[in-house]
Amino acid sequence: MKKTQTKAGGKKDVRWIESAADEVGKRCDEITLHALDPKNMLSECFSLTRSVGFNEACSQFLIAIAESEFPADIVAARKPLERMKERVTQANQKISARLGDNRELLDGISCCEETFFKLLIEGDPSIHVIAKFAASHLTLIRIVLTAAMTNVRKQLENIEHNGEVKVHAFSFKALQQLLAAIRGRLADRAEALDFMRSLYNSGDPEFNSCHKVVDFVRTCKNAHNPYFNQCARIRSLVKTSAKKEVGGEDRVWRTFAQELKPSHAKSRKSKSHR
Repeated sequence: MKKTQTKAGGKKDVRWIESAADEVGKRCDEITLHALDPKNMLSECFSLTRSVGFNEACSQFLIAIAESEFPADIVAARKPLERMKERVTQANQKISARLGDNRELLDGISCCEETFFKLLIEGDPSIHVIAKFAASHLTLIRIVLTAAMTNVRKQLENIEHNGEVKVHAFSFKALQQLLAAIRGRLADRAEALDFMRSLYNSGDPEFNSCHKVVDFVRTCKNAHNPYFNQCARIRSLVKTSAKKEVGGEDRVWRTFAQELKPSHAKSRKSKSHR
């Protein structure tokens, strides 16, 4: 992103808004360009890596709006903001064309975006309040964005693979676990397993094995990753549990990997019904 300029008193220059808007626009352009070739799988634009990048671009944009001189800076940046809206709309149209009749989720997202841009470009003060809230709760925003992009990716994959990919919505229970972590409540073992199962069942290639899920949670140190807070809390839980385990942390992580296996879950379910 371009180097930001500051006004007297430390306020960010309006060019920060323009730069942040352009960064979001570039992410949308990637989708639009990728979709030009019908042979390209559009789901590739919603991988975890790209989702994290899109999250970061959106986060910087929200921070720029939150810290702006509202509405003066919005008036000054109106043309770049209108261009950003066009780029977002173009990307949505390409995604919509690939989704066919299965557009309910995307239509909901598009409706929210249209309302946001309308109020933003009009300089409605409610947008400044929303941006300030979002900027102070970025982990929550990243979780919601990741959940939405994950669901869109799985819908696209299902179409691209002729219905052979199961489309499981990002579970409300998984969101509850993540929100609990944001509020600062230490995860217990059951919550940790629920969270890791939500990753395992997400359909993301990065999480297509129990060991990959455990390794991700164990090594996730990127604070910009939408799952960072929960992973950090689970690592804290493991560290505490390891004090009571022979074999230390390695044994706790191996136990998690074992309990994540579908066969283990079926075994527990069958026992509970006896």
